[in-house]
This record gives sequence, C-alpha cells and structure tokens, in this order.
Amino acid sequence: MWWGVGLRDRPDPPQDDRGWKMQKLADAIDRVSTIAGVVAAMLIVAMVLLIVLEIVLRTVFATSTLLAHEYVAYFLACLVFLGLAYTLRTEGHIRIGIVLSRLSVRRQAYLNVIGALIALAFSIYLSMHIGNLFHDSLTLGRLSYHPSRTPLAIPQFFLLAGSVLLALQFVAYIVTTTLSLMRPSGGTEEGKSSRRLSTIEQ
Repeated sequence: MWWGVGLRDRPDPPQDDRGWKMQKLADAIDRVSTIAGVVAAMLIVAMVLLIVLEIVLRTVFATSTLLAHEYVAYFLACLVFLGLAYTLRTEGHIRIGIVLSRLSVRRQAYLNVIGALIALAFSIYLSMHIGNLFHDSLTLGRLSYHPSRTPLAIPQFFLLAGSVLLALQFVAYIVTTTLSLMRPSGGTEEGKSSRRLSTIEQ
C-alpha cells in the first residue's frame, strides 16, 4: 500500500458538521481527479491515433500533418500532469516503504501526513511557477516555433491545472487521514484489520 493508510480507506462520516464538510470536500477533489485521469487516458489514445495518421500519410501519400511531433509532445506533457492527482488518489506513485513497514498503521498515518504536507508545499511552489509561465505566455501572446504556431498558453493551461489538482489531492489526503486519526482508537476494528492486512501484503 503506497501511503500505509490508503487513500481509498475513507473514514466513517464525522459526527460534527465541520468534519463532515471537510470529508465532502475531499470526496469532491477525488471526483475531479478521476475526471482528470480520464482526460489523461483520452490523450494517450489521441497520441496513438495522431502517430498512426502521421505514419500512414508519410508511407502511403508521401505527405505529413506537419504537427504530429509537436502535438504528441503537448499531449504527453498534459497527460503526465493531469494524471498526477489521479495516480496519487489510486496509490500509483512508487514509494520505498522500508521504514513505514516497520511502524504501526497509526504511526504510518502520522508520518504520511508530514510527508503529504511537504509534498503539498512543493506542489504549490510548482503551481506558482507554472502559473507565472502561463500568465506570461497568455499576456505576451507567445506562439510555438512550429508551423502550427500554437499559442503556448493552451498546453500550459493543462500543466497548471494538473499541478493545482495535485496540490488539492494532497489536501484531500491530509483531510481524510486527519479525520481518520481523530476517530477514537483510529477507527473500527474491521477497518484497522483490513489496513493491517493490506500493509502486510505489501
């Protein structure tokens, strides 16, 4: 399990109204991350189709789209950024758990929250710089040097959206894990047993 206490291990609905609203916010972020993951998957399909089209045009008709190389690069960058939050949500990022595996589930959760806070700070920093890049391209009207003359603000917008969504997904993880830790004894016996089993299996 990537985070020790998994992102899919949702706590029971909090009794207080504030906790319930925080959980609803985390669930909403999860849904947006899923949509972004679907868009990233569609971009993979678009990349394949564009490459196949370019191959057919060059091989059969001795011509070219003149934009396949450029747009495949755009699609690749966009799908990477759009898929970051979904990959985090589904515990797909690679992590070495040699230290975490020696800790109790509850201590894993505490350590993971600290790690998520550090990653959140990095995600915000990344979003700020991509935001500045997007703003400059938008206001200055920067275009690609390829024949398509594509406004660079378009692909940069998706990079910005992906980095912001990654930061929000870290917020969702922190909220979910914190709510889980706030419950008496860390949750129900059934929940704790399933988490221990998942940790041992990993």
